This record gives sequence, structure tokens and C-alpha cells, in this order.
Amino acid sequence: MSLRRLLLALLATLGTLIVIAGLFLWLSDFRFLKPKIETLVTEATGREFRIDGDFYFKALPTPTLLIEQASLGSPDWGSQPHMLTAEKAFVVVDLKSLFSQPIVVRTLEISNIDVLYESNADGESNWAMGEAETDDAEPAPSESALELSLPVEILAASVNNVRVLMRKPDSDDMEALLDQLNISGNTSEWQARATGSLAETPIAFDAQVVGRHIVLNASAEDLTLTSEYDYHDKTVDIDASLGTLDKLGPWLEVDNLPAEALSLKGNVAVDGGKLLLNNLVASLSGLELRLDGEIDPATPGLDMDVEASGDNLSYLRADLPKLPFKVKTALTATSSQIDLTSFLISLDKNTLTGNAHFTPGDHPVIRLDARSELLDLSAFISDSDEQKSQGNTRANNSNPSSGGYVFDETPLPLEQLSRLDLDARLQIGRYVMPPIELRNVQLVAKNNKDGLFIDNQFEGLVEGKVDYQLQLKPTGEQARLDIKARATDFKISVLSGKSVPKDQIPVTRIDADLQTLGATPRALAANLNGKLITTQGPGRVSNQMIDKFSGDILAQLISALNPFAKNEEFTDWECSVFAIDFISGKGDISGFLLQSEKLMVVGGGEVDLNDETLNIEFNTKPRKGVGVSADMFVTPFVKLSGTLSDPHVGLNKKGLLLSGGAAFLTGGMSFLYTGLIDRATAEKGQCQKALDSVYGTGKTR
Repeated sequence: MSLRRLLLALLATLGTLIVIAGLFLWLSDFRFLKPKIETLVTEATGREFRIDGDFYFKALPTPTLLIEQASLGSPDWGSQPHMLTAEKAFVVVDLKSLFSQPIVVRTLEISNIDVLYESNADGESNWAMGEAETDDAEPAPSESALELSLPVEILAASVNNVRVLMRKPDSDDMEALLDQLNISGNTSEWQARATGSLAETPIAFDAQVVGRHIVLNASAEDLTLTSEYDYHDKTVDIDASLGTLDKLGPWLEVDNLPAEALSLKGNVAVDGGKLLLNNLVASLSGLELRLDGEIDPATPGLDMDVEASGDNLSYLRADLPKLPFKVKTALTATSSQIDLTSFLISLDKNTLTGNAHFTPGDHPVIRLDARSELLDLSAFISDSDEQKSQGNTRANNSNPSSGGYVFDETPLPLEQLSRLDLDARLQIGRYVMPPIELRNVQLVAKNNKDGLFIDNQFEGLVEGKVDYQLQLKPTGEQARLDIKARATDFKISVLSGKSVPKDQIPVTRIDADLQTLGATPRALAANLNGKLITTQGPGRVSNQMIDKFSGDILAQLISALNPFAKNEEFTDWECSVFAIDFISGKGDISGFLLQSEKLMVVGGGEVDLNDETLNIEFNTKPRKGVGVSADMFVTPFVKLSGTLSDPHVGLNKKGLLLSGGAAFLTGGMSFLYTGLIDRATAEKGQCQKALDSVYGTGKTR
């Protein structure tokens, strides 16, 4: 046989085989494959798969598949025999589209589908099938990890009665039901309508697609969504409105959401598997959130410029002030850390700028470096009557579960502090929190395995400076607490009032050096050692302001010690001295003197932090040459007793309330108290002597 005849014979044979194969694919319905398909699916899933109804598949001229009465069995621990049942699934696919994108489904019919998604007490899902992956290495990110293109186009569909049941241990079942879905159209224009429910809430949507433009309207009970989308290869322009938000509240379990629509506009794109948000803006009645950046699902992580602003802060919550605000930052976040770079927080005329870092986990890391020229929180403070009311409740502030102690037995969070890595720095040019106003505030807070350290410095509105340091250092199961504070040339203008000239405001000095050891506030109080001295020089103090910012007990005490306070606007004090020494929680008042041009008050006693008892006595004396007499002091003897959580003020003309009578006045009291009890001494004035007593002879303020 010649080569030419051989080639012709081979071609004829090949053509015959192709024709036979084509006729086979054209004429065969492949029903004979049903048992084999059941076996393959069962082996692949580990679940019994059955087709109890009709099955056929035709490849030519139009690929067509029919499956009836199919079921997929549940795992052994499943609550139902089957996790999937389907009465009918019928699909017709355009042949040419199988060799290109997208695949075109000409007809899709699905009816009476039941799907069960459940997990057991061990967290296993019934849809976790097949052998687990043995390679723990994470797959490399795919360029197609995110795609906006639609791989399938459905030209006609009828889907009826699809039920999905979600079930978890110790939780109520949740059911999603698709009553009906109908799709009709062609490759360039189609529409879809659906109705159903989620957790018994009716849901519906209507979508129209013309070319690359999509109009979608949806509703969930009274909540509605109207939206339009323009698709351009890998980008989508979005213009949507969700309203009203008060209808969304029950879904989110959030109350008091406004009865206004939330709008969303912007562009979403995909590049290299990352989702790009381009000027995506969510707005609501004067509030706006703007996002510009990328989200990487493979990391996962995000790198985003975030800006939130509004013309009224009270939109966020009704009890917030009605002030314009803005929050702006470059946000970088992964599963292991969050960074806020060059953040800006502004509220009316207030601004706070800086950088922040947070690493969550068992050993959290916090870094903060922030500064503000002005931090005025006046708008967050209610009126003065409410402030006074709050002040008057301070006297009884014990925790009922602490046995009546102010310093209770709650353990210090030493374990949490040992794991925290903190470095925070804050600078404020002017700080206003009525009635307090400070300048040049600097705060440094650090925490590591060696303990917590806080360093705070600030200046008064008028003049003076305060330095304060606190160190909490763990020592085994306890912690050592050291507190040092010093105020020099500090003028507390709020106690004098706005009408008093600066040069008439008394200068305050504070010296504190305290140490203690313990694992609870109760133990820290009981082990306290050290000294606290507070003095004031000559100056004018507003009696009204003292009363305004005093607690109930303190106001009673001041009124008892200074009988002129009720009828006079100001008291011109020549000096004030208070000193207390703590040894093992017991504080002995080593100096107490209030001296004005009309009176002198001396005092002494103790504050025992072991049981929080108070035992302090005062004696008020008139001074000579100012038009006053002893008769004006009806109750010169005053005693402060009780406990820190329940103090009492006692009054008596002749001092009968004083513990131990006259013997008590000369035993156990400081020289300052016992040496300044007669009127002759009061007439001379004792400021310098009192200062020498608490600071040492020859030392002044």
C-alpha cells in the first residue's frame, strides 16, 4: 500500500471515529453514569450521595443536566439524616461559552432545596469534607484572589423554595428562605426579582442590568436599599442609599439610630488580589466617613487614609455637645498590629495630633506621642448646679462590697501590668476642664517588666508649677508604690474667683513624699509611710467658690471653722498650713493652722488608714483689733470623726465633744496644736512659727 493510500485510510478512520463520538455525545443521555457519579461523590465527600429520581446529561448540541431527588448525607454526629436534599436541578449551558468567559447559562431551574449548615460542640462543620490539607504552608497570594468579573451569566432562571437552616450548639436555629427567584433577559440586558425571608424577616430585591450598568433595589421588612453600579473591567462605581437607619437598629441591636438614610458613593477596584477603595464616602445628615486605600485579604491587612467629620458631634450621641469635629489618620492594620500615623482629632477649636501604635495579644504594646495647643473640655461639663451636686456626693463613696472601705480589697492588676509594654507621651499647651485650667501640661507614662512610671508636669493659669511622679514596681506578688509631688509658687485661681487680682491670689506650696507596699488598695493604704505638707501664703479666697467645689462634709467643716464665711464674700487669709506624717498607715497631723485677719484655727489628730477612722479636732480663736469678740464663736470646738466613707462633724461650745476632755488637748497632739490654743497667742499671729514647725526652724515657704 502506498503512503498516500495509508494517509487517506487513517484520515477516514479518524473522521469516522469523530462522527461516531459526535453521534454518541449527541444521542446519549448518560443515564448509565448515575451509579458511578453517586460512588465518586460519596468517596470524594465522605458523605453518602444518592440520586433517587431521574438523571441525565446531554453534551450536544446544548449541554444539559437534570438531577431529581438528590440527597447528601450528614456526618455521624449530624442532627438530621441529610445535610442537602434537592427535588430538581435543571441547567442548560451555551456550548460556545464553555471555551470562553463568561459561561452563559441559558436556563436554570431549581426547586425544593433544603440545606443544613451546622457545627458540633467541637466546632466541626458538617460541610468540612474530604481529607485535611497536610501542608501547613500558606498558599502564595493569587493575582486573581479578588476578581470583580462575573464568571457566569444567567439568562433565564426559576428558583423556588430554597431553604437554608443554620444550627449551632446552645444557639437558636436561624433559617433563610428563598421563596422565588426569576431571571430573564439576554447577554446585554436582563432583570432579576426575588422574595424570601431571613429569620422570619421578609426580604425582596429587584435588579436590572443593562450592559455594564446595574440598578439594584432591595428591602428587608421596613429597611430599604436603592443603589446603582457601573462596572468597568476591574472597577465598580457605587452610588447607594440605605434607609432609614432607625429601621436598621433592631438588626444591629442598637437603639436611637436616626430616621435618616445613609448614602455611599465612590469607587471599588481590584488590583493584584487587593481591594482598592477610591474616595469611598459614607454620609449621613451632616456626618461623613471617607476611605481611600487598599485591603489585602491575603495578609490580611489594610492601608487606608480615614477621615470622619461632622458639623455636630451630638449626631453621634444626644448627650454630646453640638460642636463640629474631624478625625483624620493614615491607618495601617494587620492581624498583629494597628498603626495610626499623623492622626488629627479636632473638636471646634481643639486639636490633638500625633502617632499611635497598638499590638494586641497576651503582651500588648501601646505607643502614643500626641500634642495639643488647646484642649478645652468645657463643652462636656454640665451646669454648675450639677457639678455641685456631684461634689456633694463625694463624701460617701465607698463600695458596698468592700466592707465600707474607700480603699477596698480589689487586687491590683499586677499580672496584666507585667505583660503590658506602654510608652505614652502627651503635651498640652492649654488644658481646660472647668473649674481647672492649666498650661504647658506634659505627661509621660511608661510600663514594662520593671513597673509603671508616670511623670506629670504642668503650670497654673496664673503662675506656679507642679511636678508629680508615680512609680509602681512589682515585688513578687505585691507592688511598691512611690509618690512624689511638689507644687511651687502655684496660684489656684479658681478658689479666689475671677474678680480677685492675680497679685491677691494666695501662693500654694505642696510637698509630698509617700511610699507603700501591697497587692490591693486596702493593703497600700495600711502600709503607707511618708509626709504630706500643704501651705498657702497671704491672699484672698472666695467663700462662695470654696463652698461650690467642696463636698458636703468639707463644706460643713469649713462653715463650722469660719463663722464669717456665710456672710462675707471673701476671706483674707494670712496663711494656711497642713502637714501629716504617715507611719504604717497611721497619719498624725503634725501641723494645722488657718490664720486670717479675724480668726485663727488650729487643729490636730490622726487619720488611720488601717481602719480608715478619723479623729481630728479644731479650735477656732478670734484675733484682736478687728472688731470681733469670743462671743461671735458660738461653737469654737469642732471635731471631725467617723471614717473616710462616713465622716461626721461635731460641734460644742465648751469642747465637751473632744475625746478625753482637756487631757486630750495636751497629750498626743502636735506642738502646733497645743501651743496655739489661747487667745493671746492668736492675737500675735503664728504663720512663721507654723511653717518652721512643719519645714524646720528657719525655713520658709
